Amino acid sequence: VCAQVRLVLDQEAVISRDAFKASLEIINNADTPLQGVSIEVVARDGSGQIATDLFGIAAPALVNLSGVDGTGRVEADSTGTATWTLLPSADAAPDQPQTYYVGGTLRYSSEGAVVTVPLTAVPITVYPNPRLFVKYFHQRDVFSDDPFTDLVEPIVPFNLAVLVQNRGLGVAKNVRITSAQPKIVENEKGLLVDFQIIGTEVAGQNLTPSLTAGFGEIGAGETAIGR
Repeated sequence: VCAQVRLVLDQEAVISRDAFKASLEIINNADTPLQGVSIEVVARDGSGQIATDLFGIAAPALVNLSGVDGTGRVEADSTGTATWTLLPSADAAPDQPQTYYVGGTLRYSSEGAVVTVPLTAVPITVYPNPRLFVKYFHQRDVFSDDPFTDLVEPIVPFNLAVLVQNRGLGVAKNVRITSAQPKIVENEKGLLVDFQIIGTEVAGQNLTPSLTAGFGEIGAGETAIGR
C-alpha cells in the first residue's frame, strides 16, 4: 500500500545586482575645521529632470567625516571621504540602457562663512534588470525498500528539478539556488525517511553533490535547468 507524506524544501535564490559607487573627497588644508557639512546626491535623466527616486541610495560610508546631514565635520589639515552605493530600480531602465547623471551639492561653513559648491555630474549607464521565474518539477512516486518483505528492493533516486526562466531584458549574473535539507512535515504511517544528496546537475553537467546549485549567467530570454 502506498503511503503519502508531505515534503517541505526551503530554498533561497540569489543573483548579483549591478550597482554604482559615488565617492566625494573633501581636502581641508586650512588650520580650522570645516563644520556643518551636508552633501546632497542627485541623479538626473538625459533631459535634466531629477530622477533620484529611481535609485536606492544607502547611507554613505564615512572616513574622517562625522556626517553629511548638515552636522558633519572635517578636522583641520585632514581629508574626509563619503562613499555612497546607488542601486537602480527596474524602472530606471525598463527596456533599454539609459544614461543618468549623478551630481549634487556640497555645503559647509568655514570660519563663519557658509560655502555652497555644486558637484559636477558624472554620467552612468543603467542596463535593464533580469526577471527570473522559477518552476519546480518532482516525481509523484518514490520507490524504496518495503520493510514488510524479506526481499530488499532497490532504492530508486528521487529527482527534484528546477527550471529558471529569465523573462527580463537584462542578464542575470551569478545565479545560484541554495537548498535546506528536505523535511517531512506530514507522515501519517510513521515511515522511516532519510535523505542523501547523491548528485547535483546544472545544464546536464554533473557537479559535486551539494545543496547549492550554481547557474552562472542566464541571459535575457534564456532558461536554465538544474536537477
